[in-house]
Amino acid sequence: MWTGDAQVVSGLMSWSNAVTACTNLVYPEIPDEEYEDWRLPNIKELQSLIDYSQINPPLPSDHPFVNVGVSYCWTSTTYSNDTEMAWIVNMKDGSIGLGNKKTDSFYVWPVRGGE
Repeated sequence: MWTGDAQVVSGLMSWSNAVTACTNLVYPEIPDEEYEDWRLPNIKELQSLIDYSQINPPLPSDHPFVNVGVSYCWTSTTYSNDTEMAWIVNMKDGSIGLGNKKTDSFYVWPVRGGE
């Protein structure tokens, strides 16, 4: 389950702050219910939303989300060759890349459920 508002955690932040922000998030996705098990999505989860025939945002045209096209979003997936780096997904065009360092600042889109 994704937050309906891709920017419920607003602003740019480092990877560690992104992990913490997701972990501490209490978000009422469904009226009268609050979920407390949000986390930073892994690369496969965030990439699964991408529709490469669309841009800005690169999601299916009937997607239910708001505030999506914000540029790069962190994933929880650490780069295997350098644990000081993590993968990011560009939510304007769907491209995937490395955050230069986990200390760089990118956006966050929390997810909950399986992993």
